[in-house]
Amino acid sequence: MVVIRTLFIILFISISAFATDWPQWRGAKRDGIVAGANLPTSLPKELKEQWRVTVGIGHSTPLVVGNKIYHFTRQGEDEILLCLDLATGKESWRIANQNVSYTVHRAAQAHGKGPKSTPVYWNNKIYTLGISGILSSHDAKTGKLIWQKEFSKQYKQTSPLFGTATSPIVDNGLLITYVGGHDNGALTAFDAANGCR
Repeated sequence: MVVIRTLFIILFISISAFATDWPQWRGAKRDGIVAGANLPTSLPKELKEQWRVTVGIGHSTPLVVGNKIYHFTRQGEDEILLCLDLATGKESWRIANQNVSYTVHRAAQAHGKGPKSTPVYWNNKIYTLGISGILSSHDAKTGKLIWQKEFSKQYKQTSPLFGTATSPIVDNGLLITYVGGHDNGALTAFDAANGCR
């Protein structure tokens, strides 16, 4: 069963309680730890919802950088990268990779059509890896596409059996991720600035 995901902020888990950004899968150090969190000593009896935004479907987790939330999701046949205001949930920009059709393997149909990969924020850019293996770089301020890679000329299959789920990382200016299919692919490093290998 595919569930439409909704982002919301509640009073006691206000993102303003966090001392650091959450720029990639599992946080700033990829260890799942929120450093310097100022959590309350007791929870209120009732939580107060601050805002709610329906974003689409998928398994990608949101990023929080400064006063922005970045989320990679699917709406219909489009993969969408959203930028939302942290305080209000208001949409700053939206970019669509249109008609990203994807046929889900019968063993993974309950997982839906993704995307499954969490983006990474680095040097004022957002990098996404779609379920079918499309790798993209976007300007974090405007959403403008900087570069995009599609690997069908290099690999017969551009995603593993159950869809691409590798969340890219950036290290020393290199964007590192797995590209290709389940039986023919490679962990690959790209220049994060221009997408060159």
